[in-house]
Amino acid sequence: MTLRWKRSSRLVKREVFMNKFIHEIVTYTEAFRSQEMNDATLVRAKQLVLDTLGVSVSGWKEPSIANIYAAMDVGKDKVKEATVFGIGGKASLEHAIICNGALTRVQDYMDVYYDMDASHPSEFIPFVLACCEAWGLSGRQALQGIVLAYDLQGWFTENTLSNRNGWHYATIANVVASAVLGLLLDMKAEYIANTIAISSSTNLTTLGTGPQTDMKTLTFSLTVKNVLLAARLAMNGCTGPQDAVENVLAATGNSDWKKADLRPQKPRILNTTIKAYPVEFMAHSALEALENILQRESVDHEEIAHIQILVHQWATWIAREVSYDPRNREEADHSLPYCIAARLVAGKLDQSQFQDRYWENDSIRRLMSNIVVQADDELEALYPAARPAVVEITLKDGRVLSGRVDHPLGDRSNPMSNQQIQEKFLTCVSEYMDKEQAERIIRCVGTLEHRFVSELMELMAWTEKQSLAQ
Repeated sequence: MTLRWKRSSRLVKREVFMNKFIHEIVTYTEAFRSQEMNDATLVRAKQLVLDTLGVSVSGWKEPSIANIYAAMDVGKDKVKEATVFGIGGKASLEHAIICNGALTRVQDYMDVYYDMDASHPSEFIPFVLACCEAWGLSGRQALQGIVLAYDLQGWFTENTLSNRNGWHYATIANVVASAVLGLLLDMKAEYIANTIAISSSTNLTTLGTGPQTDMKTLTFSLTVKNVLLAARLAMNGCTGPQDAVENVLAATGNSDWKKADLRPQKPRILNTTIKAYPVEFMAHSALEALENILQRESVDHEEIAHIQILVHQWATWIAREVSYDPRNREEADHSLPYCIAARLVAGKLDQSQFQDRYWENDSIRRLMSNIVVQADDELEALYPAARPAVVEITLKDGRVLSGRVDHPLGDRSNPMSNQQIQEKFLTCVSEYMDKEQAERIIRCVGTLEHRFVSELMELMAWTEKQSLAQ
């Protein structure tokens, strides 16, 4: 059955033109419809769904979430609706995508796909789930859409530099979301092509090089929300410039990008990292190296003279000037000096070190001033096959303690087990739901290919609030 928005009966037939670039993506998407998911891919997709739902619940009390939910409590579109995580009620599809996507992103605890650049493909999961619920689609269709999203987003991450050129990777996420929506709704090739072209015509998302803002949380969901409007326009005869994607790539410093084969040797979802810490992924190796030191030695943060951390070149981005003076959660979880100092002072590093302005702690601030982060040529040569870090702690008594990690827990070369992923989920949701509800979600995700997405979405409520604005 073909599922579409209602189309006007007064459409003007236009000649369909697809350039080579868009044609390649559309062809890959159409072929994906008949592609079977092997067992490993299916398991990984469900693991990432569970992990994404867990980190979404965990982000419920972040201050920016209250603001975002309140802002979305207006202008409901009665045509398509989806469940809003937390309150369990429904809002317009667009507003549900924004709220659910913000929850997934707000704590920086979701997955990461890294290569030449980095992205968080699990941000597509709330988009896919909301769309599937709105159109009454099955869990298998959702999982197939998620796998396609990982393939396409991973392809761009392997071949382009968005973040590293100062642009948010969401600048190209609209292309992926357009293809995924086309797959889910069984759209004609010309409609997918024009959805890509229309959405690309209005999408340049800046990452920013200064202080972090709420746009870290919102940029992706705002981008993919706009794809819904682009699709409505495309399915009603509107067209977009077919070179729009190339123009976006040129504007973001990728005019000479080299395309690897779009079809991977194995599904790219299998190369995705699930985070063990609620922080920027480039901090994980240093944090685990620190953990290795602390397992061998008892270290009092008051006895530390200074700390040197060696990393690959890109990781110095989370040790720039603003990283030594974090003023909000977004800056703290993107600060390697803060993460290391907070772990040593607090004795742990979890969500609690990013709440209640914990980053203003005087002991942490003092220790941060004695942390130096430097790029190392030897470590740079290992990236992106590895993401190495060396931590060297010099104590006031002259002793030097060191540790090195190349592949932290959760990395594609050191993946979490299914049990570890479930334990992370239970930890994330423990403050908001009882174990019975949490285990119902685990079971539902575990059999998602045999269910409708609406069954899972019904379980994603954990507050008595009845309104987004409450």
